[in-house]
Amino acid sequence: MFNPTFIIKQPSPTQVVLRFNVVFRLVFYGLAAFMLYITLGHGQLDASNAGPFLFIGICALLGSYHEAWVFDQKRDLVSHQHGLLFLHFSTTTPLSSIDRFVLHHFEKGRYQKPKTPSDDDITDKNTHKQYFKLTLQLKEGRQLDLEIVSHREEEKIKKQAELLANFCKRPLITE
Repeated sequence: MFNPTFIIKQPSPTQVVLRFNVVFRLVFYGLAAFMLYITLGHGQLDASNAGPFLFIGICALLGSYHEAWVFDQKRDLVSHQHGLLFLHFSTTTPLSSIDRFVLHHFEKGRYQKPKTPSDDDITDKNTHKQYFKLTLQLKEGRQLDLEIVSHREEEKIKKQAELLANFCKRPLITE
């Protein structure tokens, strides 16, 4: 199924990779190929109608998007790669500088505020979407957000967080 969230792989005993599922890329490449087939299949190319070609280009770029987190114990590095397949950027952080992993539950659009007695009487007509955010906290105080997923994927992100924390030998804090 099309799921733009990360999957976790362990290509070697000293390396764990958190990256987009291949299906994410295939869906956009498939859309681009389908639109190209439909556009060219009619045999009547009209240069003034750039809409289908714009859509094909956008789908091809979205299919080329690459994002991955690589945790490498052997080289003592955490690498974050993001961008297009042919033009991506990479930032690295020492694996030893990780303080802990934090799995934070939050609601979109809602701030934590003190509850008043009148709040019990008011029914909240707006349903707020619930999310989980997996964050990497470094010893110098910086935070790196690894992934944000909807509440429906709670079990998956908890398993990924536990696997990463165990692999890096760091604590996992759940808030």
